[in-house]
Amino acid sequence: MHDVSRIEAADLIGGQLVSLSGQQIVSTNPARPTDIIWQGDSVLDHVDRAVVAAADAQVAWARLSAERRRAALLRFRDLCRARAADMARLIALETGKALWDARAEADLLAAKVDITLEESEHSGARRVRAFEISLGA
Repeated sequence: MHDVSRIEAADLIGGQLVSLSGQQIVSTNPARPTDIIWQGDSVLDHVDRAVVAAADAQVAWARLSAERRRAALLRFRDLCRARAADMARLIALETGKALWDARAEADLLAAKVDITLEESEHSGARRVRAFEISLGA
């Protein structure tokens, strides 16, 4: 196998990257199976920690106003646009897709945020509002 990248294997837990070591899982480029993209061992404790962190984050997210959630999603959209070339490179490496195809996929991330937040009849924002309940005055 040939190591073609410097991608560190890690789990994202509570906003922090937690490194993975070892060689239990090896991700290769399907178009070039001898090219290693990343490798690391799975860590069961990371799953438990990630579930706890996600549950905690959901509580904090639920407390935010709709305007603050919208602002967070718009910031995510802007980051997706700014990092589209990097994401496209990673998509191409992991899937074996041509870079132009991976770039189109990366560009869709930002577009999906816009679709979610738009105010059309079938938008994500409208569907979410249908489930809102009043918490009283």
